[in-house]
Parts: sequence; structure tokens; C-alpha cells
Amino acid sequence: MQQSMSCLPAISRDVDIASLSLSQLREWMQQHGHPLYRAQQLFEALHARGLRDVSAIAVLPQALRQQLQDAFAVYPLRVQSVSQSQDGTRKYRMLTHDNHLIESVWIPNASREGRHALCISSQVGCAMGCRFCATAAIKLKRHLTAGEITAQLHVVAQDLQATFGKNLQVPSLRPRMKSDEHLQNNSAIVQDVAMDNPSSQLRVQHSDEHLQGDSAIAQNVATGNRSSRQTPFGGQCNVVFMGMGEPLHNCEQVMRAIGFFTHPKGLGMAARRITVSTSGIVPAITQLMNQTGVHLAVSLNATTDEVRSQVMPVNRKWSLQQLLDCCRALPLPKRRRITFEYVLLAGVNDSLQDARRLVKLLADLPLCRVNLIPFNSHPLSPFKRPCREDVLAFQRVLLHKGMNVFIRRTRGDDVDAACGMLGGKTLQQARKKTPLPVL
Repeated sequence: MQQSMSCLPAISRDVDIASLSLSQLREWMQQHGHPLYRAQQLFEALHARGLRDVSAIAVLPQALRQQLQDAFAVYPLRVQSVSQSQDGTRKYRMLTHDNHLIESVWIPNASREGRHALCISSQVGCAMGCRFCATAAIKLKRHLTAGEITAQLHVVAQDLQATFGKNLQVPSLRPRMKSDEHLQNNSAIVQDVAMDNPSSQLRVQHSDEHLQGDSAIAQNVATGNRSSRQTPFGGQCNVVFMGMGEPLHNCEQVMRAIGFFTHPKGLGMAARRITVSTSGIVPAITQLMNQTGVHLAVSLNATTDEVRSQVMPVNRKWSLQQLLDCCRALPLPKRRRITFEYVLLAGVNDSLQDARRLVKLLADLPLCRVNLIPFNSHPLSPFKRPCREDVLAFQRVLLHKGMNVFIRRTRGDDVDAACGMLGGKTLQQARKKTPLPVL
């Protein structure tokens, strides 16, 4: 995605230098009498190498480094703590320059051996108020800048390289399955459904597909002695905007961050290796998909407006009908699918009637896939996780109708890193009163 904003902001110590596009940096260099190639050197240092200390960018003259430090702010992230799950998932708690906490999650072997995922945040807190999500209890403090969004990747990459080596030789850890082993594309169900619909057996095998990486990440146009560039994760990691915050409530900075990830002078990631999840901010969905080639994941979580409005207040502004009409009209690339995420809440949205309504709602979106997420219980939400039988029965209804459906494997729940559990200190304090359940 090309950076669309070229107008340079007024020089201010409040302007984050790592959030400026290459064209903006070139404009600044030109205005201050520096060669234009200095802008590219600075951009590569910030977005290919992940540097946030301008004084350490040795390719730039000392005088220019000082001038940049005087002109712009630098918003680094500092790791406060790293929590590692029994299944190898690592949750990073980071401090912003103004002492706000955000969390990012690295999921090793997310879909298969050697294919990882990084879940990043787009806001400090969240304004959407989804009642199943721990982040909602924090409330919105502020948006993250594009530089802070991309910095999460670089901070995590630096820690992983220090821990596992530059080639990221991650130990092969069998994911902890005690509570979820029975939810993994149950072979008996697959075989039973396949007799009625042979094609469905293939479709349910791609669980966590949006988390898969690609060992052949895009080769990029390079200059000088750099002939190609891979991600800091060895080219086998997807980035998913599923952390703290609603990405499309901070749409401008999120799209700018995507541009930095995919820019050939940055990391050069393929856009298809990035997934943006949204609660359903309809106008921003259209904007995102018109301007980027990323994957879209829509958090649906109910089959009626009445229930969805109770669980997700955003539905009071954009109804299910408006949301699905928007999805039908999207200009999706060939073979690109929308993922509909459905958090299963016991006694709220997990009935067989809900399953049948979901089939009807998505009937004219044949290329979509459904990601069933059994609720990860935490003390900041009143909901409960459905039992095994109800989850499988719900899945079975969708499979029998030929839908591409899978159940997300729970990862990192023992360190509050699973879906819906990024609650920072708010959840940590609640845990002292209500400890994690023994699985």
C-alpha cells in the first residue's frame, strides 16, 4: 500500500517521527537542505531495522541526527514484562512513552510447525464496550500512533532473536490441550459430515488459517547491496490486529502502519499476511478494503440484533444487516475470504437455533469462513464458556450445511493471553480476587 498522505505536519515535538511516511520524510529533507536519499536511509532504519533511537542511526550524519531529534518526537516502547504460557505463547506487556500499558502476543507454531503469528494492539484500551472482552474494562485511553503499532513487531522480534537466536529456532512445544483437546476438528464429526458433503472435510482442516505464515514471503525491490528482505521472524509469521483496541476506530494510523509493514523499503511483507479484525465499524471496513489488500476478520458473535446489541454496543449504530450488506459489497481479491469470528457464550448465542440462523445470515457469502471461539472465561466478564457438547453441536450444524468452519484452539490462556483476555493491570488486579480456573 502506498502512503497516501504527503503533506508534512507542522514541526513539533509531538509528531512521532516513526509515523511519517517516506514521502513526508523526503519533503522534510528537501525543506532543510538534505539529500533526498537521507529520507530513505532514515525510513529503512525505522521500519526495516526497527530502530527508535535516532542518535543510533549511524548512516546519518551526526548533525542531521541532532536536527531530527530537535524537530520530532520518538515514541519507543519498553517491555515491562514477558509471560510465557505452557504452550509457548508469549505475552508482552509494554510501556508507552507516556506510561500507558499495552499488550502484544506472539503465538509460536500457530497453525503448524514453524508458522507463527503476532497479535498486536492498535489502542490503549478500547471504546467499543464488548462485554466478553477484558480490554473493554480498561476503557479507551488513547489511540496508538502508526510508529507505536509497528514498534510492537520490532520489540517482540528483538526479544525472540535474543531468546531463540537470529534464525528463530523455536522449541517444538505441544500446545496445552487439557480443556480444548476435544474441540479440534473432531475426526468423528468430520467423517460423519463428509458422508453427506464430501467437500466439507477439506474445508475444516484449515483451522487458524488466518494465522499461517509463509516461508516464501515476498521478495522486494531493493537498492544498494540489499537484494531482498524478510521479516524479523524469518518470513514465517503473520501479523494480526486482534490485540487491545478496535483497529478501525484508529483507522488512519492502522492503515499507515500496514503501509510500513508492506513497504518495500520497510519490511516488505505481503498484505495477505496481515489480518485486521473489527467489531463492525461499517464505513471504515469499506475504506480499509479499498486501500489495502489485507485479510478481514469480522467479529459477529450473535445472530439477532437484540442479542448482538447487548453483547456488542457497536451494533446499536451499525446493525447486523448493515454490517453484512457492507461485507457483501466489498471488492475482495480473487480467492480472498472474509473470516467471521463467533465467540460462543454459554446460554447466550450457542443454541442450535443460533447455528441455523448463522447459516442463513451467511448463505449468500459462499467464500466466507467461520471461526468459532469458545469463550475464554475471566473475572471482567459475566459470561461462561459453553460445554464441549454444545460447541461441537453448533459446529456440526454449520458443517452439515457445507460451511467452512473451524474451532479456534485456545492458546496462552494460562497467562491471560488468549482471545478476549488482554486486560492489562485491570485483569491482573481482578485475578487476585478471582484466580485462574484449574484446567
